[in-house]
Amino acid sequence: MSTFQVSASKTVDFQGFSGLRLTRRGRFLARGAVVLSVLVLMASSYSAFFGAAAGSSSTSTQESAHLEVIVVAPGETLWSIAGLLEGDHEETVSRIIELNALRSPTLKAGDRLIIPTRG
Repeated sequence: MSTFQVSASKTVDFQGFSGLRLTRRGRFLARGAVVLSVLVLMASSYSAFFGAAAGSSSTSTQESAHLEVIVVAPGETLWSIAGLLEGDHEETVSRIIELNALRSPTLKAGDRLIIPTRG
């Protein structure tokens, strides 16, 4: 039996909390805290899932409106393709590499590339 002496005349038994009861106000506050926690969890989950999806879909929709797929002709390079497009050639080459996840700047005839276009 676990006991704890509070004073010389009182001993508190910690064996069980069967005598512990919440008041009506305490029960109301406990339920409110649980409901509030669940609502916050649901709101953050909704925001994390749909907020990220909404941001990525609007970006990808805007971005896809300014992209084009081409087939590489014999002798074409990233620089020659970038030269056909407006803007800084170095930035355009970097963008083509990024869009196509190229590991090498070497192209082969017949390769399909996603390129940025004028928007």
